[in-house]
Parts: sequence; C-alpha cells; structure tokens
Amino acid sequence: MSNGKTPANETGGRKTYSVKLQVKAPSSTSCAFCWFVINLYPTLTSMSERDHTTYRSHLEKSHGLRPEIQP
Repeated sequence: MSNGKTPANETGGRKTYSVKLQVKAPSSTSCAFCWFVINLYPTLTSMSERDHTTYRSHLEKSHGLRPEIQP
C-alpha cells in the first residue's frame, strides 16, 4: 500500500518523472545486416577479425562511419 508520498515529496526534493526519447540513428535496427550482427554479437567483443572487418566495412559504406569513430 502507498500513502501517496514519494521519496522526493518526503525530502522536499524534486519530483521524479519519466522522459521518452526517440532517436533516429541511421544504424538502428532497421538495417537487416546490423540487426543480424548485433543479435549474433550483442557486445561486439567476441567477433573474429574477418567479421570485424566486414562489419566495419558495412558501417563505412552504408552508414557513413568516419575513420576517427571506433565501432
């Protein structure tokens, strides 16, 4: 049960609220190849060198990845 008080109300601090953000990144899950790679390698850490090179090439050609940005 709740008495209607939140921790913010009890301490006199600010009331918490949620924020909805929508990001329109060109490499979102709408790209089938990116979706496949992210599902196969969720943290992108255990990729083989060949897979890493292929994914990086895809990001450069399809999504405009610049050399100074590391995937």
